[in-house]
Formats: sequence, structure tokens, C-alpha cells
Amino acid sequence: MDEVKLKPCPFCGTSGQVQRSGKMWFVECVNDTTSCPVNPWTGYFKNKYEAIKVWNRRADNG
Repeated sequence: MDEVKLKPCPFCGTSGQVQRSGKMWFVECVNDTTSCPVNPWTGYFKNKYEAIKVWNRRADNG
């Protein structure tokens, strides 16, 4: 599967970062809580592409 590009953090605009914890994957903002007001992350997924898909999902502004 081709690499999927991560969207920037919806709160501070910096990039997201794919992380692995054991067999689980998640995406989080690369800024710590002092730089990002929310410091969001996706929660854990068994597949890194699912974590990326959730990170890239945004509310429809339409």
C-alpha cells in the first residue's frame, strides 16, 4: 500500500506523527501540550492506515 500523507493538526497546524505502541498504531500532533492547545491523538488501531484515516478525517465545513 502506498504511503498516505498526514494532514496537519487541525488545532495548531503542525504535522501529525504516526506512532507505534506494541502492536497498536496511533497518530498524534508532534507539538507537546505547551505548543498545541489540544494535543490531539487518534486512539489505538491495529492497522497504521486506519489510524491515519481517522487522523485525516475532518468535519465537513459545507
